[in-house]
Amino acid sequence: MKKIAILAYGSLIDNPGFEIQKQTVQIVKGVLTPFNVEYARKSISRNFAPTLTITNDTGSKVKASLFILSDDCSIEFAKDILYRREGNFTGNLNEVYYDDINWLKIEEIQNFEGCESVIYAKCKRNLDNISAGQLAELALRSAKRKDLIDAGRDGVSYLRNNIKNEVITPLTEDYTKVILNKLEVQNLDEAITKLKDLAEELII
Repeated sequence: MKKIAILAYGSLIDNPGFEIQKQTVQIVKGVLTPFNVEYARKSISRNFAPTLTITNDTGSKVKASLFILSDDCSIEFAKDILYRREGNFTGNLNEVYYDDINWLKIEEIQNFEGCESVIYAKCKRNLDNISAGQLAELALRSAKRKDLIDAGRDGVSYLRNNIKNEVITPLTEDYTKVILNKLEVQNLDEAITKLKDLAEELII
């Protein structure tokens, strides 16, 4: 049985960051999350674009990736590097960031998919009664910032990357359709190209 793993179900799949990459010895794809996930959080770092988070009353289990960590990696260090990656922080779990100390938690489950301990990030939900139209509006608004869409950190790029990784929630299809219809394009790659032409230089 493997010792410790990190469960990734969003941007972490493609961009785990240097610290996690350094500790990873194997990646297992297509693992089903043990909890429901949906686009139920607005992310400040993405100009309030919708991002995936764990939900109770909506969403569904989705495909995820397991980053199997080196046997030399302790559970404490694994939690710290995941915390830093998800929050764009330096420091560790014992430090408090922002006014809301509960916005990001690192949870742990035992004996999951052949691993003794599996940890994952749980970001506080801040979107309720979500709809495809609401998500599309937030995603398109985030893509107005040229620095974000050029870096692939806007909501539309985030959605496209999740779909490419087969991370599909109940709202994914309709959310995508609304974006395509609003921009009058055939796919999300075309949408991103069009949005890059329309994006504005950073003013804030």
